[in-house]
Amino acid sequence: MNMLKYKIATCMAVLSIAPSWAQMDNVIDVEHVYKPEIVDANKVNVLPEVKDVPVKHYKVDYAKNILPVNSYSFTPVATDGEVQTTPAHKRFVTLGGGTEGNLLGRAAVGFDIDDKQSLDFGVGLSGNNADVAHYGGEGDDWTNRFYSTTASAKYKYRIGQASSLQIGASYESQVFNYQPEYMTGAWNDPSTDKQHNSIVGISAMLTPYSFGDLSVGAKVRYDMFSQKYVTNLADKYSEGVLDAGVTLGYRLNSSNWFDVCVDVTNASYSTDGVDGYTNLAVRPHYYWKGDNMDVKVGLYAGSLGIAPDISFAYHASPKFDVYADVIGGEGLRNTFSAISRQNPYWALYPGISSLDSEKLELKSQFNQLSARAGVKFCPMEGLDVDFNTGYELSKDRLEMAIGSGSHPNMYVPVFLADGNRFFVNLNAGYSYKDILTVRLVNQFNAWTIDDDNVLGTEDVLWRPVLDLDWSASVQVISGLRVGVGYRMQTFKEGEGMDYSRPTTSNLNANVSYTFQDMPLTVYVKGDNLLNSDYDRYFGYAAPGINVIGGVAISF
Repeated sequence: MNMLKYKIATCMAVLSIAPSWAQMDNVIDVEHVYKPEIVDANKVNVLPEVKDVPVKHYKVDYAKNILPVNSYSFTPVATDGEVQTTPAHKRFVTLGGGTEGNLLGRAAVGFDIDDKQSLDFGVGLSGNNADVAHYGGEGDDWTNRFYSTTASAKYKYRIGQASSLQIGASYESQVFNYQPEYMTGAWNDPSTDKQHNSIVGISAMLTPYSFGDLSVGAKVRYDMFSQKYVTNLADKYSEGVLDAGVTLGYRLNSSNWFDVCVDVTNASYSTDGVDGYTNLAVRPHYYWKGDNMDVKVGLYAGSLGIAPDISFAYHASPKFDVYADVIGGEGLRNTFSAISRQNPYWALYPGISSLDSEKLELKSQFNQLSARAGVKFCPMEGLDVDFNTGYELSKDRLEMAIGSGSHPNMYVPVFLADGNRFFVNLNAGYSYKDILTVRLVNQFNAWTIDDDNVLGTEDVLWRPVLDLDWSASVQVISGLRVGVGYRMQTFKEGEGMDYSRPTTSNLNANVSYTFQDMPLTVYVKGDNLLNSDYDRYFGYAAPGINVIGGVAISF
Protein backbone atom coordinates (compact mmCIF):
# COMPACT_ATOMS: atom_id res chain seq x y z
CA MET A 1 0.00 0.00 0.00
CA ASN A 2 2.64 2.48 0.86
CA MET A 3 4.41 1.97 -2.38
CA LEU A 4 1.47 3.18 -4.40
CA LYS A 5 1.26 6.50 -2.60
CA TYR A 6 4.31 7.58 -4.59
CA LYS A 7 2.39 7.06 -7.80
CA ILE A 8 -0.75 8.75 -6.77
CA ALA A 9 0.96 11.83 -5.45
CA THR A 10 1.78 12.65 -9.06
CA CYS A 11 -1.46 11.70 -10.76
CA MET A 12 -4.98 11.70 -9.37
CA ALA A 13 -6.32 8.78 -11.31
CA VAL A 14 -3.50 6.69 -12.62
CA LEU A 15 -4.25 3.63 -10.57
CA SER A 16 -6.89 4.91 -8.22
CA ILE A 17 -9.53 4.34 -10.85
CA ALA A 18 -8.11 1.19 -12.24
CA PRO A 19 -9.17 -1.63 -9.92
CA SER A 20 -9.14 -5.23 -10.86
CA TRP A 21 -10.68 -8.18 -9.09
CA ALA A 22 -7.72 -10.48 -8.97
CA GLN A 23 -5.31 -10.40 -6.15
CA MET A 24 -3.87 -6.97 -5.65
CA ASP A 25 -4.33 -5.70 -2.11
CA ASN A 26 -3.80 -2.07 -3.00
CA VAL A 27 -5.21 0.87 -1.07
CA ILE A 28 -4.42 4.20 -2.66
CA ASP A 29 -4.52 7.59 -0.93
CA VAL A 30 -4.42 10.67 -3.11
CA GLU A 31 -2.32 13.21 -1.29
CA HIS A 32 -3.03 16.34 -3.35
CA VAL A 33 -4.83 17.57 -6.40
CA TYR A 34 -3.12 16.44 -9.57
CA LYS A 35 -2.19 19.30 -11.86
CA PRO A 36 -1.36 18.09 -15.39
CA GLU A 37 1.83 19.57 -16.78
CA ILE A 38 1.47 20.76 -20.36
CA VAL A 39 4.61 19.81 -22.23
CA ASP A 40 5.31 20.54 -25.87
CA ALA A 41 5.80 17.42 -27.95
CA ASN A 42 9.29 18.43 -28.89
CA LYS A 43 10.23 18.76 -25.24
CA VAL A 44 9.02 15.40 -23.97
CA ASN A 45 12.52 14.00 -23.74
CA VAL A 46 13.92 16.95 -21.85
CA LEU A 47 14.53 15.68 -18.32
CA PRO A 48 13.66 18.03 -15.45
CA GLU A 49 16.07 18.95 -12.72
CA VAL A 50 16.11 16.52 -9.81
CA LYS A 51 15.97 18.15 -6.40
CA ASP A 52 17.71 16.73 -3.38
CA VAL A 53 15.03 14.95 -1.33
CA PRO A 54 15.87 13.96 2.26
CA VAL A 55 14.71 10.68 3.75
CA LYS A 56 11.25 10.71 5.33
CA HIS A 57 12.19 10.27 8.95
CA TYR A 58 10.91 7.44 11.06
CA LYS A 59 8.33 8.88 13.43
CA VAL A 60 7.59 8.01 17.04
CA ASP A 61 3.79 7.93 17.44
CA TYR A 62 2.08 10.30 19.84
CA ALA A 63 -1.31 9.37 21.31
CA LYS A 64 -1.76 6.87 18.55
CA ASN A 65 -5.06 5.56 19.84
CA ILE A 66 -6.78 8.82 18.90
CA LEU A 67 -7.34 8.28 15.21
CA PRO A 68 -9.33 10.21 12.63
CA VAL A 69 -12.83 8.96 12.06
CA ASN A 70 -12.05 8.07 8.49
CA SER A 71 -9.32 5.75 9.68
CA TYR A 72 -12.11 3.53 10.95
CA SER A 73 -13.81 3.36 7.58
CA PHE A 74 -14.63 -0.15 6.43
CA THR A 75 -12.59 -1.81 3.76
CA PRO A 76 -14.65 -4.10 1.52
CA VAL A 77 -13.87 -7.51 2.88
CA ALA A 78 -14.02 -9.56 -0.26
CA THR A 79 -12.80 -7.19 -2.91
CA ASP A 80 -9.18 -7.63 -2.25
CA GLY A 81 -8.34 -6.53 -5.74
CA GLU A 82 -10.22 -3.30 -5.35
CA VAL A 83 -8.43 -0.01 -5.34
CA GLN A 84 -9.82 2.40 -2.78
CA THR A 85 -9.54 6.11 -3.47
CA THR A 86 -9.38 9.20 -1.38
CA PRO A 87 -10.34 11.73 -4.04
CA ALA A 88 -8.24 14.76 -4.71
CA HIS A 89 -11.48 16.59 -5.46
CA LYS A 90 -14.52 16.53 -3.19
CA ARG A 91 -16.77 15.52 -6.07
CA PHE A 92 -15.99 12.65 -8.38
CA VAL A 93 -17.58 9.74 -10.24
CA THR A 94 -15.75 6.60 -11.31
CA LEU A 95 -17.26 3.90 -13.53
CA GLY A 96 -15.71 0.73 -14.91
CA GLY A 97 -16.42 -2.76 -16.19
CA GLY A 98 -14.69 -5.63 -17.87
CA THR A 99 -14.22 -9.34 -18.26
CA GLU A 100 -15.09 -11.90 -15.56
CA GLY A 101 -18.02 -9.72 -14.58
CA ASN A 102 -15.75 -6.99 -13.19
CA LEU A 103 -17.85 -4.03 -12.07
CA LEU A 104 -16.90 -0.75 -10.44
CA GLY A 105 -18.90 2.32 -9.48
CA ARG A 106 -17.82 5.05 -7.09
CA ALA A 107 -19.11 8.51 -6.30
CA ALA A 108 -18.33 11.08 -3.62
CA VAL A 109 -19.44 14.58 -2.76
CA GLY A 110 -18.16 16.89 -0.07
CA PHE A 111 -18.62 20.51 0.79
CA ASP A 112 -17.84 23.09 3.43
CA ILE A 113 -20.87 24.37 5.33
CA ASP A 114 -18.79 27.29 6.60
CA ASP A 115 -15.20 27.90 7.65
CA LYS A 116 -15.58 25.44 10.55
CA GLN A 117 -17.98 22.75 9.33
CA SER A 118 -17.83 20.23 6.48
CA LEU A 119 -19.79 17.23 5.22
CA ASP A 120 -18.61 14.29 3.12
CA PHE A 121 -20.67 11.50 1.53
CA GLY A 122 -19.64 8.49 -0.54
CA VAL A 123 -21.25 5.45 -2.18
CA GLY A 124 -19.83 2.50 -4.07
CA LEU A 125 -20.62 -0.73 -5.84
CA SER A 126 -17.99 -3.26 -6.86
CA GLY A 127 -17.66 -6.96 -7.54
CA ASN A 128 -17.08 -9.74 -10.02
CA ASN A 129 -18.68 -12.90 -11.35
CA ALA A 130 -15.90 -15.22 -12.50
CA ASP A 131 -15.46 -18.90 -13.31
CA VAL A 132 -12.62 -20.19 -11.14
CA ALA A 133 -10.99 -23.52 -10.31
CA HIS A 134 -12.46 -25.68 -7.58
CA TYR A 135 -10.82 -26.42 -4.26
CA GLY A 136 -7.62 -28.38 -4.82
CA GLY A 137 -8.27 -28.39 -8.56
CA GLU A 138 -10.87 -31.13 -8.09
CA GLY A 139 -14.21 -31.05 -9.85
CA ASP A 140 -15.42 -28.63 -12.51
CA ASP A 141 -14.90 -24.87 -12.46
CA TRP A 142 -17.57 -22.96 -10.58
CA THR A 143 -18.92 -19.42 -10.77
CA ASN A 144 -17.64 -17.26 -7.93
CA ARG A 145 -19.83 -14.20 -7.23
CA PHE A 146 -18.93 -11.36 -4.94
CA TYR A 147 -20.49 -7.89 -4.83
CA SER A 148 -20.00 -5.18 -2.26
CA THR A 149 -22.12 -2.08 -1.75
CA THR A 150 -20.84 0.70 0.49
CA ALA A 151 -22.00 4.05 1.82
CA SER A 152 -20.40 6.51 4.23
CA ALA A 153 -20.90 9.95 5.73
CA LYS A 154 -18.74 12.20 7.90
CA TYR A 155 -19.38 15.52 9.66
CA LYS A 156 -16.43 17.58 10.88
CA TYR A 157 -16.44 20.62 13.15
CA ARG A 158 -13.11 22.41 13.54
CA ILE A 159 -12.19 23.57 17.03
CA GLY A 160 -9.36 26.03 16.90
CA GLN A 161 -6.37 25.43 14.66
CA ALA A 162 -5.44 21.85 15.50
CA SER A 163 -8.49 20.08 16.92
CA SER A 164 -11.82 18.92 15.55
CA LEU A 165 -14.96 17.03 16.46
CA GLN A 166 -15.84 14.35 13.91
CA ILE A 167 -18.91 12.14 13.59
CA GLY A 168 -19.05 9.37 11.02
CA ALA A 169 -21.15 6.45 9.85
CA SER A 170 -20.55 3.67 7.35
CA TYR A 171 -22.44 0.75 5.86
CA GLU A 172 -21.39 -2.20 3.77
CA SER A 173 -23.36 -5.03 2.24
CA GLN A 174 -21.52 -8.08 0.95
CA VAL A 175 -23.26 -10.66 -1.19
CA PHE A 176 -21.34 -13.77 -2.26
CA ASN A 177 -21.56 -17.54 -2.71
CA TYR A 178 -19.49 -20.46 -1.44
CA GLN A 179 -17.80 -22.95 -3.72
CA PRO A 180 -19.78 -26.19 -4.14
CA GLU A 181 -18.66 -29.47 -2.70
CA TYR A 182 -17.08 -32.08 -4.88
CA MET A 183 -16.46 -34.76 -2.29
CA THR A 184 -20.10 -35.38 -1.45
CA GLY A 185 -21.64 -34.28 -4.72
CA ALA A 186 -23.73 -31.60 -3.03
CA TRP A 187 -23.15 -29.08 -5.77
CA ASN A 188 -26.17 -26.88 -5.18
CA ASP A 189 -27.00 -26.92 -1.51
CA PRO A 190 -29.30 -23.86 -1.11
CA SER A 191 -28.38 -23.45 2.54
CA THR A 192 -24.71 -22.94 1.81
CA ASP A 193 -24.60 -21.56 -1.72
CA LYS A 194 -25.03 -17.95 -0.69
CA GLN A 195 -24.22 -15.47 2.02
CA HIS A 196 -25.05 -11.86 2.86
CA ASN A 197 -22.92 -9.97 5.36
CA SER A 198 -23.85 -6.54 6.67
CA ILE A 199 -21.43 -4.23 8.45
CA VAL A 200 -22.53 -0.96 10.08
CA GLY A 201 -20.40 1.45 12.04
CA ILE A 202 -20.97 4.75 13.84
CA SER A 203 -18.27 6.81 15.51
CA ALA A 204 -17.45 10.11 17.16
CA MET A 205 -14.06 11.54 17.98
CA LEU A 206 -12.41 14.58 19.46
CA THR A 207 -8.87 15.00 18.18
CA PRO A 208 -6.46 16.18 20.90
CA TYR A 209 -7.58 19.61 22.16
CA SER A 210 -5.14 21.73 24.14
CA PHE A 211 -5.73 23.81 27.26
CA GLY A 212 -2.33 25.40 27.51
CA ASP A 213 0.08 22.54 28.26
CA LEU A 214 -2.76 20.09 28.91
CA SER A 215 -4.47 18.23 26.05
CA VAL A 216 -7.40 15.81 25.86
CA GLY A 217 -8.72 13.54 23.12
CA ALA A 218 -11.50 10.98 23.02
CA LYS A 219 -13.15 8.45 20.75
CA VAL A 220 -16.17 6.17 20.77
CA ARG A 221 -17.26 3.73 18.10
CA TYR A 222 -19.84 1.00 17.74
CA ASP A 223 -19.62 -1.67 15.00
CA MET A 224 -22.34 -4.15 14.08
CA PHE A 225 -21.78 -7.28 11.97
CA SER A 226 -24.43 -9.77 10.88
CA GLN A 227 -24.85 -12.75 8.54
CA LYS A 228 -28.13 -13.64 6.87
CA TYR A 229 -27.64 -17.34 6.18
CA VAL A 230 -26.57 -20.17 8.45
CA THR A 231 -23.08 -21.52 7.82
CA ASN A 232 -22.73 -25.26 8.18
CA LEU A 233 -23.93 -26.44 11.60
CA ALA A 234 -23.49 -23.18 13.47
CA ASP A 235 -25.91 -20.36 14.09
CA LYS A 236 -26.15 -17.22 12.10
CA TYR A 237 -23.52 -14.84 13.39
CA SER A 238 -24.12 -11.32 14.64
CA GLU A 239 -21.77 -9.17 16.66
CA GLY A 240 -21.66 -5.80 18.37
CA VAL A 241 -18.36 -4.16 19.35
CA LEU A 242 -18.10 -1.00 21.43
CA ASP A 243 -14.73 0.76 21.44
CA ALA A 244 -14.03 3.85 23.54
CA GLY A 245 -10.94 5.67 24.67
CA VAL A 246 -9.60 8.83 26.29
CA THR A 247 -6.12 10.31 26.09
CA LEU A 248 -4.75 12.95 28.48
CA GLY A 249 -1.47 14.66 27.68
CA TYR A 250 0.75 17.16 29.46
CA ARG A 251 3.66 19.00 27.85
CA LEU A 252 6.52 19.95 30.16
CA ASN A 253 8.33 21.87 27.43
CA SER A 254 9.00 21.62 23.71
CA SER A 255 11.13 18.51 24.22
CA ASN A 256 9.35 16.58 27.00
CA TRP A 257 5.74 15.50 27.45
CA PHE A 258 3.58 12.76 28.91
CA ASP A 259 0.32 11.12 27.99
CA VAL A 260 -1.87 8.35 29.34
CA CYS A 261 -4.41 6.48 27.23
CA VAL A 262 -7.33 4.55 28.67
CA ASP A 263 -9.15 2.17 26.29
CA VAL A 264 -12.12 -0.11 26.78
CA THR A 265 -13.60 -2.61 24.32
CA ASN A 266 -16.76 -4.68 24.75
CA ALA A 267 -17.88 -7.39 22.33
CA SER A 268 -21.19 -9.25 22.41
CA TYR A 269 -22.50 -12.09 20.20
CA SER A 270 -25.86 -13.53 19.25
CA THR A 271 -24.71 -17.14 18.92
CA ASP A 272 -24.50 -19.29 22.03
CA GLY A 273 -21.22 -20.73 20.79
CA VAL A 274 -19.23 -17.54 21.35
CA ASP A 275 -18.67 -15.70 24.61
CA GLY A 276 -18.51 -11.93 24.73
CA TYR A 277 -15.65 -10.13 26.43
CA THR A 278 -14.50 -6.80 27.81
CA ASN A 279 -10.94 -5.48 27.50
CA LEU A 280 -9.63 -2.61 29.62
CA ALA A 281 -6.18 -1.14 29.10
CA VAL A 282 -4.09 1.74 30.47
CA ARG A 283 -1.12 2.98 28.45
CA PRO A 284 1.14 5.64 29.99
CA HIS A 285 3.95 7.16 27.87
CA TYR A 286 6.83 9.56 28.23
CA TYR A 287 8.22 11.31 25.14
CA TRP A 288 11.50 13.09 24.59
CA LYS A 289 12.43 14.85 21.39
CA GLY A 290 15.95 16.10 20.81
CA ASP A 291 17.67 17.69 17.86
CA ASN A 292 18.54 14.32 16.31
CA MET A 293 16.70 11.81 18.47
CA ASP A 294 13.13 10.80 19.39
CA VAL A 295 12.35 8.51 22.32
CA LYS A 296 9.11 7.04 23.67
CA VAL A 297 9.02 4.97 26.85
CA GLY A 298 5.71 3.44 27.80
CA LEU A 299 3.77 0.45 28.99
CA TYR A 300 0.65 -1.50 28.07
CA ALA A 301 -1.23 -2.81 31.11
CA GLY A 302 -4.65 -4.33 30.66
CA SER A 303 -6.95 -7.31 30.70
CA LEU A 304 -4.80 -9.10 28.14
CA GLY A 305 -1.53 -8.73 30.04
CA ILE A 306 1.46 -6.41 30.43
CA ALA A 307 3.82 -5.48 27.61
CA PRO A 308 6.45 -2.81 26.84
CA ASP A 309 5.84 0.14 24.53
CA ILE A 310 9.23 1.63 23.68
CA SER A 311 10.38 3.36 20.50
CA PHE A 312 13.67 5.00 19.52
CA ALA A 313 14.75 6.91 16.42
CA TYR A 314 18.13 8.52 15.71
CA HIS A 315 18.33 10.94 12.80
CA ALA A 316 22.02 10.68 11.96
CA SER A 317 21.63 13.00 8.98
CA PRO A 318 18.88 14.33 6.71
CA LYS A 319 19.37 11.17 4.67
CA PHE A 320 19.92 8.51 7.34
CA ASP A 321 17.78 7.19 10.23
CA VAL A 322 18.35 4.40 12.72
CA TYR A 323 15.28 3.17 14.60
CA ALA A 324 14.13 0.43 16.96
CA ASP A 325 10.86 -0.63 18.61
CA VAL A 326 10.09 -2.93 21.52
CA ILE A 327 6.33 -2.78 21.76
CA GLY A 328 3.39 -4.95 22.72
CA GLY A 329 -0.23 -4.89 23.74
CA GLU A 330 -3.45 -5.44 21.88
CA GLY A 331 -3.00 -6.62 18.30
CA LEU A 332 -5.68 -7.59 15.81
CA ARG A 333 -9.12 -7.68 17.32
CA ASN A 334 -10.49 -11.07 16.41
CA THR A 335 -13.98 -9.85 15.65
CA PHE A 336 -16.27 -11.22 12.94
CA SER A 337 -15.66 -8.17 10.77
CA ALA A 338 -11.88 -8.45 11.20
CA ILE A 339 -11.96 -12.15 10.32
CA SER A 340 -14.00 -11.35 7.23
CA ARG A 341 -11.26 -9.03 6.03
CA GLN A 342 -8.81 -11.92 6.24
CA ASN A 343 -11.10 -14.37 4.47
CA PRO A 344 -14.84 -13.79 3.90
CA TYR A 345 -15.45 -17.54 3.56
CA TRP A 346 -14.64 -18.29 7.20
CA ALA A 347 -16.80 -20.28 9.58
CA LEU A 348 -16.85 -21.37 13.19
CA TYR A 349 -17.91 -24.95 13.50
CA PRO A 350 -17.33 -28.10 15.58
CA GLY A 351 -13.97 -29.76 15.45
CA ILE A 352 -12.08 -26.54 14.85
CA SER A 353 -13.48 -23.95 17.23
CA SER A 354 -14.67 -26.49 19.83
CA LEU A 355 -18.21 -25.12 19.72
CA ASP A 356 -19.52 -28.62 20.40
CA SER A 357 -17.82 -28.78 23.78
CA GLU A 358 -17.17 -25.27 25.02
CA LYS A 359 -17.69 -21.69 24.09
CA LEU A 360 -15.12 -19.83 22.02
CA GLU A 361 -13.96 -16.45 23.23
CA LEU A 362 -12.83 -14.36 20.28
CA LYS A 363 -10.61 -12.16 22.42
CA SER A 364 -8.09 -9.86 20.84
CA GLN A 365 -4.65 -10.96 19.84
CA PHE A 366 -2.12 -10.06 22.54
CA ASN A 367 1.38 -9.20 21.38
CA GLN A 368 3.61 -10.08 24.29
CA LEU A 369 6.59 -8.74 22.40
CA SER A 370 7.13 -7.16 19.01
CA ALA A 371 10.73 -6.09 18.51
CA ARG A 372 12.14 -4.44 15.40
CA ALA A 373 15.31 -2.62 14.40
CA GLY A 374 16.13 -0.99 11.12
CA VAL A 375 17.62 1.81 9.07
CA LYS A 376 16.15 4.26 6.56
CA PHE A 377 18.47 6.04 4.17
CA CYS A 378 18.70 7.82 0.85
CA PRO A 379 21.91 6.67 -0.89
CA MET A 380 21.28 8.82 -3.96
CA GLU A 381 18.89 11.42 -5.22
CA GLY A 382 15.43 9.97 -5.73
CA LEU A 383 16.24 6.62 -4.08
CA ASP A 384 15.05 5.62 -0.60
CA VAL A 385 15.71 2.35 1.25
CA ASP A 386 14.18 0.92 4.42
CA PHE A 387 15.67 -2.24 5.92
CA ASN A 388 14.43 -3.77 9.15
CA THR A 389 14.25 -7.11 10.91
CA GLY A 390 12.48 -8.28 14.01
CA TYR A 391 10.64 -10.87 16.07
CA GLU A 392 7.05 -11.13 17.32
CA LEU A 393 5.60 -13.28 20.11
CA SER A 394 1.79 -13.39 20.21
CA LYS A 395 -1.08 -15.05 22.05
CA ASP A 396 -4.47 -15.81 20.48
CA ARG A 397 -3.37 -15.08 16.93
CA LEU A 398 -6.02 -15.73 14.29
CA GLU A 399 -5.26 -18.81 12.19
CA MET A 400 -7.03 -20.69 9.41
CA ALA A 401 -7.27 -24.28 8.25
CA ILE A 402 -8.92 -26.23 5.46
CA GLY A 403 -12.17 -27.68 6.70
CA SER A 404 -13.10 -31.27 7.40
CA GLY A 405 -16.32 -33.04 8.10
CA SER A 406 -19.58 -32.62 6.28
CA HIS A 407 -18.51 -29.51 4.33
CA PRO A 408 -14.74 -29.87 3.88
CA ASN A 409 -14.13 -27.20 1.28
CA MET A 410 -16.96 -24.69 1.43
CA TYR A 411 -15.81 -22.99 4.60
CA VAL A 412 -12.43 -21.97 5.92
CA PRO A 413 -12.42 -22.70 9.67
CA VAL A 414 -10.75 -20.17 11.95
CA PHE A 415 -9.26 -20.67 15.37
CA LEU A 416 -6.99 -18.86 17.82
CA ALA A 417 -3.49 -20.05 18.67
CA ASP A 418 -0.26 -18.79 20.21
CA GLY A 419 2.67 -18.32 17.87
CA ASN A 420 5.62 -16.23 16.79
CA ARG A 421 7.19 -14.72 13.69
CA PHE A 422 10.68 -13.77 12.59
CA PHE A 423 10.76 -11.31 9.70
CA VAL A 424 13.10 -9.39 7.43
CA ASN A 425 11.90 -6.43 5.33
CA LEU A 426 13.72 -4.66 2.52
CA ASN A 427 11.75 -1.88 0.85
CA ALA A 428 13.14 0.47 -1.76
CA GLY A 429 11.75 3.10 -4.08
CA TYR A 430 13.02 5.37 -6.81
CA SER A 431 11.31 8.43 -8.24
CA TYR A 432 12.35 10.82 -10.98
CA LYS A 433 10.05 13.81 -10.72
CA ASP A 434 6.71 13.01 -12.33
CA ILE A 435 8.26 10.81 -14.99
CA LEU A 436 9.18 7.54 -13.27
CA THR A 437 8.37 5.79 -10.00
CA VAL A 438 9.56 2.34 -8.98
CA ARG A 439 8.70 0.55 -5.74
CA LEU A 440 10.02 -2.78 -4.45
CA VAL A 441 8.54 -4.22 -1.24
CA ASN A 442 10.18 -7.46 -0.08
CA GLN A 443 9.41 -9.45 3.07
CA PHE A 444 10.53 -12.79 4.45
CA ASN A 445 8.52 -14.39 7.27
CA ALA A 446 9.19 -17.45 9.39
CA TRP A 447 5.87 -18.35 11.06
CA THR A 448 5.49 -20.81 13.91
CA ILE A 449 2.47 -21.93 15.90
CA ASP A 450 2.17 -23.77 19.22
CA ASP A 451 0.82 -27.27 18.73
CA ASP A 452 -1.55 -27.14 21.72
CA ASN A 453 -4.23 -25.38 19.65
CA VAL A 454 -7.67 -26.90 19.06
CA LEU A 455 -6.60 -28.23 15.65
CA GLY A 456 -3.33 -29.65 16.94
CA THR A 457 -1.48 -28.36 13.89
CA GLU A 458 2.08 -27.09 13.81
CA ASP A 459 1.89 -25.67 10.28
CA VAL A 460 0.89 -22.17 9.24
CA LEU A 461 -0.17 -22.77 5.64
CA TRP A 462 -2.08 -19.62 4.71
CA ARG A 463 0.42 -16.92 5.68
CA PRO A 464 3.13 -16.02 3.12
CA VAL A 465 6.75 -16.96 3.70
CA LEU A 466 8.23 -14.83 0.91
CA ASP A 467 6.14 -11.81 -0.08
CA LEU A 468 7.25 -9.60 -2.99
CA ASP A 469 5.23 -6.62 -4.23
CA TRP A 470 6.90 -4.71 -7.09
CA SER A 471 5.56 -1.92 -9.24
CA ALA A 472 6.65 0.76 -11.68
CA SER A 473 4.91 3.67 -13.36
CA VAL A 474 6.14 5.97 -16.14
CA GLN A 475 4.69 9.08 -17.71
CA VAL A 476 5.14 8.55 -21.45
CA ILE A 477 3.80 11.97 -22.41
CA SER A 478 1.84 14.54 -20.48
CA GLY A 479 -1.36 12.91 -19.28
CA LEU A 480 -0.44 9.39 -20.40
CA ARG A 481 0.91 6.93 -17.84
CA VAL A 482 1.78 3.27 -18.10
CA GLY A 483 2.23 1.05 -15.07
CA VAL A 484 3.20 -2.53 -14.35
CA GLY A 485 3.14 -4.55 -11.14
CA TYR A 486 4.06 -8.01 -9.93
CA ARG A 487 3.08 -9.84 -6.73
CA MET A 488 4.62 -13.11 -5.62
CA GLN A 489 3.88 -15.01 -2.42
CA THR A 490 5.20 -18.40 -1.40
CA PHE A 491 3.68 -20.60 1.29
CA LYS A 492 4.76 -23.51 3.42
CA GLU A 493 3.67 -26.95 2.24
CA GLY A 494 1.78 -28.91 4.85
CA GLU A 495 3.01 -32.41 5.57
CA GLY A 496 0.22 -34.93 5.33
CA MET A 497 -2.33 -32.20 4.60
CA ASP A 498 -4.99 -32.46 1.91
CA TYR A 499 -4.28 -28.99 0.59
CA SER A 500 -1.30 -26.65 0.27
CA ARG A 501 -1.71 -23.06 -0.86
CA PRO A 502 -0.17 -22.53 -4.31
CA THR A 503 2.41 -19.83 -4.97
CA THR A 504 0.90 -16.47 -5.87
CA SER A 505 2.25 -15.11 -9.16
CA ASN A 506 0.30 -12.11 -10.39
CA LEU A 507 1.45 -9.80 -13.17
CA ASN A 508 -0.68 -6.73 -13.88
CA ALA A 509 -0.42 -3.71 -16.14
CA ASN A 510 -2.37 -0.51 -16.62
CA VAL A 511 -2.64 2.46 -18.95
CA SER A 512 -4.43 5.72 -18.17
CA TYR A 513 -4.83 9.06 -19.91
CA THR A 514 -5.90 12.29 -18.21
CA PHE A 515 -7.16 14.98 -20.58
CA GLN A 516 -5.53 18.35 -20.10
CA ASP A 517 -8.55 20.48 -20.97
CA MET A 518 -11.19 18.57 -18.98
CA PRO A 519 -11.49 16.69 -15.65
CA LEU A 520 -11.62 13.29 -17.35
CA THR A 521 -9.41 10.22 -17.11
CA VAL A 522 -9.83 7.01 -19.09
CA TYR A 523 -8.06 3.82 -18.08
CA VAL A 524 -7.65 0.11 -18.73
CA LYS A 525 -6.00 -2.47 -16.47
CA GLY A 526 -5.20 -6.13 -16.95
CA ASP A 527 -4.68 -8.50 -14.03
CA ASN A 528 -3.24 -12.00 -13.66
CA LEU A 529 -1.74 -11.60 -17.10
CA LEU A 530 0.27 -14.79 -16.61
CA ASN A 531 -3.00 -16.70 -16.12
CA SER A 532 -1.50 -18.26 -12.99
CA ASP A 533 -3.27 -20.67 -10.67
CA TYR A 534 -3.22 -19.26 -7.15
CA ASP A 535 -5.57 -18.46 -4.26
CA ARG A 536 -7.36 -15.18 -4.01
CA TYR A 537 -8.24 -16.26 -0.49
CA PHE A 538 -6.96 -19.34 1.26
CA GLY A 539 -8.83 -22.27 -0.33
CA TYR A 540 -10.49 -20.06 -2.96
CA ALA A 541 -8.92 -19.75 -6.40
CA ALA A 542 -8.31 -16.45 -8.18
CA PRO A 543 -9.76 -15.77 -11.64
CA GLY A 544 -7.56 -16.05 -14.69
CA ILE A 545 -6.63 -13.23 -17.04
CA ASN A 546 -9.07 -10.37 -16.57
CA VAL A 547 -9.35 -6.80 -17.80
CA ILE A 548 -11.26 -3.76 -16.57
CA GLY A 549 -11.62 -0.34 -18.15
CA GLY A 550 -13.54 2.82 -17.48
CA VAL A 551 -13.61 6.55 -16.86
CA ALA A 552 -13.25 8.90 -13.91
CA ILE A 553 -14.68 12.40 -13.78
CA SER A 554 -13.91 14.98 -11.11
CA PHE A 555 -15.91 18.13 -10.46
